[in-house]
Amino acid sequence: MTALGALGSRLESLRALGAHVDYADPRVPRITVGGHRLEAVAWEQADLGAYDLVLRLTAHAEFDPKRLVSDARLVVDTRYATGALGEFPHVVRL
Repeated sequence: MTALGALGSRLESLRALGAHVDYADPRVPRITVGGHRLEAVAWEQADLGAYDLVLRLTAHAEFDPKRLVSDARLVVDTRYATGALGEFPHVVRL
């Protein structure tokens, strides 16, 4: 499975559970998930605090880990990108 395929399957699973899903990826401006076309959200303009969960699946340098930790209410970091920042009660690292 490609990285994009893995992303699509995760997003489709979340949508199937009733989640409203957005994604940010400057390298992938749009994807189709479960028959629904999604446009990438601009990371720089995204209101991270408006989301119940921010899931980091890529290690792209464009995604500032300090901003992620300071602005998001709950973070699941699958790339340990926030590791050097220390422990936070709202950050789960996998």
